[in-house]
Amino acid sequence: MGYFFYNDLSQQPNFIPNPFGTSINHLICFFYLSTMGLFSFFKDAQFKKVFIFLFLLAGVLEILHFIVPKRSFELVDLIANIVGVLLVYSLAIIYKRWKHE
Repeated sequence: MGYFFYNDLSQQPNFIPNPFGTSINHLICFFYLSTMGLFSFFKDAQFKKVFIFLFLLAGVLEILHFIVPKRSFELVDLIANIVGVLLVYSLAIIYKRWKHE
């Protein structure tokens, strides 16, 4: 994202300034991505597969920072990615149960 916004791979956008750095941005991005993915397949049999894909994507993208130049793996970012996916999944499951009752 830094390349597209600033033409610099070492600088990343900070959508919401906060004392925790860009980890909150990871959570927001994965929350949004998961919302789009899971609610697109909300009534589909592929719902669980989409969740698994998003969960793995959250991990793989952060692990790839080991090999991407000027990027580094951060456990807090990995946790934020996973929390973003799990929040939306939890909300979707709660909504499904609430709607069926």
